[in-house]
Amino acid sequence: MGSSSDPAVKRLEFELHIYFYVYSIHPLTRRLPNSSIDKATVDHFKRYLETKGSELSKTNEFLSFYALPYIQKPQ
Repeated sequence: MGSSSDPAVKRLEFELHIYFYVYSIHPLTRRLPNSSIDKATVDHFKRYLETKGSELSKTNEFLSFYALPYIQKPQ
């Protein structure tokens, strides 16, 4: 079992947060054509990025995802 300092675990956790963040607007899962991400989901993702996810902001691979909560229509 990986520890919380394991890079593979941190990467997986980050990718899961992204998955659940965009789930409601993904073309294969959205129920309404004009679906959007609710405020609670945006707030939760921001909190994650500011706390546990902040370490990955130093990597080019994940850096662009830090803008997601500030994009009006990420679709």
